[in-house]
Amino acid sequence: VVSGKAIGSFVYGNPLKINYVSPANGPKDGGTTIVVNGENFGSSISLSCRFAGSGISVMVPAKRISDKLLNCTSPQHEAGLSTIEVTENGVDFTNDALTFLFLETVSVEAVQPAVVPSGSNIAFRIVGQNFLPGTSCMLSNITASYTTWISSNEVVCVFAEVGDTGNGGVRVSSNAQDFTESSGSLLVADVWTVTSVQPAIGTVQGGTLVSVRGNGFMRGDGLMCRFGNTIPVAATWYSEELLTCASRAYSVA
Repeated sequence: VVSGKAIGSFVYGNPLKINYVSPANGPKDGGTTIVVNGENFGSSISLSCRFAGSGISVMVPAKRISDKLLNCTSPQHEAGLSTIEVTENGVDFTNDALTFLFLETVSVEAVQPAVVPSGSNIAFRIVGQNFLPGTSCMLSNITASYTTWISSNEVVCVFAEVGDTGNGGVRVSSNAQDFTESSGSLLVADVWTVTSVQPAIGTVQGGTLVSVRGNGFMRGDGLMCRFGNTIPVAATWYSEELLTCASRAYSVA
């Protein structure tokens, strides 16, 4: 009120608060849909999320889901840690010190082995760049039963089932939402069988060249033989019915 005349209105509201955000990371290229859980998210059409870090501050519109939930989409940002705050007027921001990690681009460079038999309990190794602990992987549209993080350059994926035979794209994600654009390829083949090995005996020192005969052998990187519970050794593919590999040394103790 100015000089006794009402010329506008001002609304008092409870302060906004953020409890947590999910996911807490995404690619630096942006585009991650972030769920913001908090309190007192009113019906203001000016609700926004602010990302601030590395001397950069970016505001993006927020979509109100309820008094306790918002969605906002991460912008492009330099890789690194950023605070995320919410405002309903562009002036007063939350001050809850919640963070969002912008990640370097994750890439898949190789899948080993390149061929696996169809069926259950299939495992393979993915080699690439910028993998984080908690990385998940996907074969075609099937998510791995679990993934073991080895390093920033390697994860191992295990699938209880892999579906139909054929070539499938392999992708990874650090937040179970944004999967890599680059992908490796894995061939799921009919189950192969071994019918005979020749010779069937060799010395404990290893090195015996063994011919392995069977059906359905597929040419591909990572083709191996394993003698008992020893460490696998590389195999040489000759045909769908013949492989050779040298026996590994064996301890009889």
